[in-house]
Amino acid sequence: MRNEHQIKRTNQAWQPISGCSAVSSGCDDCAMGLRETPALKRLLRTGFVNMTDAGPAWSGSVKLNKGTLLQPMRWRRPRSILVCPHSDLFNESVPDAWRDLVFAAMTLAPQHTFELSTRRSEKMRAWVSDPATPGRIARSILDMVIASIISPSRMMADDWPVTSVGPNPEEPDDVTLMAWPLPNLRLGVAVEDQQRANEHIPNLLATPAAVRFVSAVPLLGPIDLTDIDLLPMLLRGRLRSENDPKCTFDALTGKTNVHPVHGVDDPFDRGVDWVICGGESGPKARPLHPDWARGLRDQCAAVGIPFLFKRWGEWVPEDQSPEDAILPGWARCPWAERDRDGGWSHGDQTSVYRLGKRAAGRLLDGILHNGTPGAQ
Repeated sequence: MRNEHQIKRTNQAWQPISGCSAVSSGCDDCAMGLRETPALKRLLRTGFVNMTDAGPAWSGSVKLNKGTLLQPMRWRRPRSILVCPHSDLFNESVPDAWRDLVFAAMTLAPQHTFELSTRRSEKMRAWVSDPATPGRIARSILDMVIASIISPSRMMADDWPVTSVGPNPEEPDDVTLMAWPLPNLRLGVAVEDQQRANEHIPNLLATPAAVRFVSAVPLLGPIDLTDIDLLPMLLRGRLRSENDPKCTFDALTGKTNVHPVHGVDDPFDRGVDWVICGGESGPKARPLHPDWARGLRDQCAAVGIPFLFKRWGEWVPEDQSPEDAILPGWARCPWAERDRDGGWSHGDQTSVYRLGKRAAGRLLDGILHNGTPGAQ
C-alpha cells in the first residue's frame, strides 16, 4: 500500500490558471470528476463551471490566479508539480502574456520538476516553438524584479536564468533565457483514443521539450503508439485525398514506418520519453478495458520507455480487482454484443465492477507500474 500511494505524496498540484472548456470526450473526466466536491462549489460560485442536465460543464471562462502564481518559488523542497490539472494552459482563451508568466514562475523554481499536459497540441507547438517566446519569458522575469515581486538580489544568484543577447537589456529583444526548452519541464499531450493520439502526438514530437510524455488518462479506446498517422502534419493543412499514401510513424522511437515519405525521413529527433495510462473517474465514468492498458504497457516495455499506470478509475475488471475488494453483486459487460435471442453472449465478455477509483486501485496484472523518466 505504501507504493500505491506514493504518486499522491510526491505530486503537488499547482493551479495558476482557473477555468477551461471541453474539446473532446476525454474532457468529461475532468469536469464530471468534480461532482460533490468543495472544488466544484468554488468553481460554480466563481462561474468557471455551469451545472447542466448532464452534470458539471466548463463555462469557458478563464482567470490568472496571481495569488498562486509564485507558489513554486516558496516551496523549498524539490517536488514534482502538476501544472494546471483542472485547466489547460494552452486554452484558446488564455492570453500569451499569462503563459509567459506561468513559464517565468517555472523558470524561477529550478528545484522542482513540472509536468504540463494539454489537449491543444497545435497551440502548444506554435507557442513553444516561437523564437520570441524565451525572450518574452525573460522579460516577464525582469518585470517581476522591477515590480519588486521578486528581490533584485536574485539576479546575483548562480541560477539566475536571464541573460543579455544585445547591447541594451532594457529592450525586450535583447534578453532571453539561459536554457530553452526548460530543463525542469516535462511537456505532454492528453489523448484518449487512437484518433486523438494521431492528432496530438506529431505536434508533441515537433515541440522543443526536455521530456515529452503522452497521458492516456482517461483511456477510452486502444492506442497503437507504433502506428501514429503522420500525413496530416506533412500535408500542412491540405485535405487528404485518395491518392495520398499511408504514412505512419512509431511515436516511441520517432522513426517513420514507410520510406521515403514525401521527401521527409524521420522528421523527429526522438520519440516520447514517458507514457501514462489510466481510467476515468466521475459518476458517468466509462470502463477501461485491460487489454488497452496492457497494449500500452507492452509497447513501452518493448523499447524501454517508462510506463506509469495511474489508476483503473471508477470501474475495475473482474480479474484485476484487489484481493481484499468486496465486489458488488452485479457486473457490466460493456463490450459484449447481443445474440439473436436478445442475450449478450457474443463479443468480448470482459466484466467490470464499479468499486470507485480508490478501491479499484492501480495494479495492472498484479503489478504496480511507476515508471518515470530518469528513474533507476
